[in-house]
Amino acid sequence: MIDGKNQLHDDIEFLNSLIKNNNLEELKEKTDLFIVKYPEHYVGFFFSAVYFYYNNNFDQAEIFLGKALEKNQNNASIHNLMGLTKKNLGKMNEAIDCYKKALDFDNKDISIYINLSSAFIAIQDYKKSIDIIKEAKKIDETNHFININEASSLLGLREFSKAKEITKKLYENDKSNPILLNSIGTIHSHEKKYELALEFFNKSYEINKNDFNAFLNITETLIKLDKNKEAIKRYQKNILEGAMHSSVYDKFTSLMLKLNKLDECYNFYLDIIVKNNMDAYAHNQIGNVLRLQNKNEEAIIAYQKAISFAKQPSFYNNLGAAYQELANFKESEINFNKALELSKSGERNSLPACYHNLGNLNSYLNNFDKANENYKRAIDEDPYFVDSFKGLVRNKGLKKGDRITKKFLKIFNDDLIGNGESRATLAFALGELYEYTKEFEQSSKFYSEANKIVRESFSYKTDEQKKHFDLLKAIYSKSNLDGLEFEGNQSKQPIFIIGLPRSGSTLVEQIISNHSCVFGAGEVDYIQKMTFETERILNKKYPFQISDFNNDIIEKLAAFYLNKFNFDSDITKVTDKNLSNFISVGLIRIVFPKAKIINVSRNKNDNCLSIFSIKFTGFYPYAYNIKEVSAYYDLYNDLMEHWNNVFPGLIYNVQYEDVVSNIEEETIKMLEYCNLPFEKNCIEFYKNKRPVMTASSHQVRKKLYNSSVDRWLNYKNHLDF
Repeated sequence: MIDGKNQLHDDIEFLNSLIKNNNLEELKEKTDLFIVKYPEHYVGFFFSAVYFYYNNNFDQAEIFLGKALEKNQNNASIHNLMGLTKKNLGKMNEAIDCYKKALDFDNKDISIYINLSSAFIAIQDYKKSIDIIKEAKKIDETNHFININEASSLLGLREFSKAKEITKKLYENDKSNPILLNSIGTIHSHEKKYELALEFFNKSYEINKNDFNAFLNITETLIKLDKNKEAIKRYQKNILEGAMHSSVYDKFTSLMLKLNKLDECYNFYLDIIVKNNMDAYAHNQIGNVLRLQNKNEEAIIAYQKAISFAKQPSFYNNLGAAYQELANFKESEINFNKALELSKSGERNSLPACYHNLGNLNSYLNNFDKANENYKRAIDEDPYFVDSFKGLVRNKGLKKGDRITKKFLKIFNDDLIGNGESRATLAFALGELYEYTKEFEQSSKFYSEANKIVRESFSYKTDEQKKHFDLLKAIYSKSNLDGLEFEGNQSKQPIFIIGLPRSGSTLVEQIISNHSCVFGAGEVDYIQKMTFETERILNKKYPFQISDFNNDIIEKLAAFYLNKFNFDSDITKVTDKNLSNFISVGLIRIVFPKAKIINVSRNKNDNCLSIFSIKFTGFYPYAYNIKEVSAYYDLYNDLMEHWNNVFPGLIYNVQYEDVVSNIEEETIKMLEYCNLPFEKNCIEFYKNKRPVMTASSHQVRKKLYNSSVDRWLNYKNHLDF
């Protein structure tokens, strides 16, 4: 393996023989003597590194390889082993550089090509892996491991038929290679033969329990087979044993969200932190759980704690997203750019998410050209990044005949991204794109498939929602409200804009918030937070009885809510457009009896279609089946009728179609209800530079249009309303 002369040559050959005989303990002893005897020679340091490498002490291996390189920088074996060491230390980009240097000094060593292609596979750069494999095949096209890597790379490129052909031949002669077994399992999974896929994944994992991909494939297949309890146990066991990979945490949290077990998920991570407060990934996941529960301020604390222990791009991305949801766009941008900076200088896997987040931020800030640039960069980094494709479609940054559009159509038609969330996102985007081109039948097919995929991922019953609404009606009955013994907070600042999603509420808020005396807060979650604060004060769970409240509690809750806002002294009103607030009208009225509430409604079929055609960021379980959307619309209507009955004349009900057809008249009425004088700039809402964080953000940047009125008629022959 390494040249030498005379006694030096004999000593080196002896060290080589110890490696061949796997006599590692004697190897360590003899290499120490070798270093004393030949202190200026690289071989002793190299073999010491070999000893540490085989004993999984990669930090020490890296140190001794560094010393070997100080003595000799032109040896392929040193660079190759350094690459393997860096790979095991998680420094994949550095590992790739080492393999490339090794090839500079020996471009005939097939093992270096194998290692380099494996590294590209690990960072999901499958095209570069294929390029390396092509070079290797010029040396030996029959090499078993090169062919295994080729199959893995083809699977990464979603070229399943080619991969299947290769793996079939390889499996005839090798039924025990874990990478090959994992690849065969992946092919079976693509063919939806999940039991057979699980069999091969388990075989692969039994041979190599350090293979994260095999572990991940097992858990994901268990979920596809509805064996969620077993998947949960495997995730938890892996995390408690130190976690093979940080994404195990993400997968576990996603599964618990799907099963509606976020509280259980939170407690699991909390237990980990109690035992090891320095577990950065557990702190990060606590932040994720809190964000999913609309507790963004608490989530920020958790993300900051995670960052204090490990400066990971994903942590900064999450922190930026939490700030964004709190409308703190300055901090959001700072953290997204920090994530981008770390990704560029380290592992590049986070780059697509970084660019995508910056794309979203710029969309909210009305910088659509810049947003689209970032979305395209995300797709350049990851050709399958469907979220950025959806962003481009939403911003009308693509046409049907564009290269990017054709590529994503092929991804969809060739079933290259499985049948999960990514396919649903892509289907929603394609549905929207075909709607733009007025191909409504094809658009409806995309929308229907997208909704079907999402709807299958959770349980929801309209009857359970009805029971909840009926309970609220019983609590806030006219007889109970007539017996109020407290006045409530007398603030006239809040204007609550309520209604269903996609009802026109964003338009109404833009109109009102363009008034010089109004601050538009957007879809803030302060009423939900006030509910959590009520639970803390009362030491009981929502929903609350009216008898639970008194003047002291009401004032505390009002102060808690109002203190969330920070605006100039000349502002007299603030809009809160969180649409779920229609459920909390009873609580809002007893805390803020002088607040204004504007209920925005829309033609039922138009509203239901608009909901059905959107993939929501939050959890809207009623939204992914057109019949369930329709039933929820009826429940909303019924509850609003109740609120109007028990609070007669106190809620302003406006119809979206009326605003569209006569904006000035309707604006005057709404402003009059809010005790605000008419200002012309209110009907020039499209000039409002306030960030808009809803699916309507692009629409409200334009002058009023009526193309969405009777939109459902385009689909009446294709969807069962």
